[in-house]
Amino acid sequence: MSYIKHLDIRTGSVRHNERGDVPDGVDAALMPWLDGALRSGAVEPLPKPFSPYGARCLVQGGALMASVYTPAIGASPQLLLMSLGVARDAEQGAALWPVLLRGVNHDAQLRPPAAPWCIAHLHPAHARLEDSAWLVDLERSLAWAWIARNP
Repeated sequence: MSYIKHLDIRTGSVRHNERGDVPDGVDAALMPWLDGALRSGAVEPLPKPFSPYGARCLVQGGALMASVYTPAIGASPQLLLMSLGVARDAEQGAALWPVLLRGVNHDAQLRPPAAPWCIAHLHPAHARLEDSAWLVDLERSLAWAWIARNP
């Protein structure tokens, strides 16, 4: 597999993310983290370079679902920043697609790209971030970690 299609729900645009788009060293930290997060089912602190944020991961129809949160600071609760889904094949995509679109304003004609794909939805809390560019790196990195974990 040479690339994963990355769909932007808001615009309907699809770009190709290649394996080389994942920053060096991220796999070594993210792969064991992903295994632990799937076992725990709780919001787990993300490894560097994505800390101090956290994510909860689960499997939906064989596909990956992840929810990314801000850290809880003092009395401030964690806020949902992004929801992400990764489908390796058409069967996974068919199960995951309707789950990802629930509650999301999108074009009714929008269809998922051919698998493998990654779809992320940014929630309003992401606007509070001074810099949210790291979320794109996390999307790519989690997608490739999931694909590598489930060949």
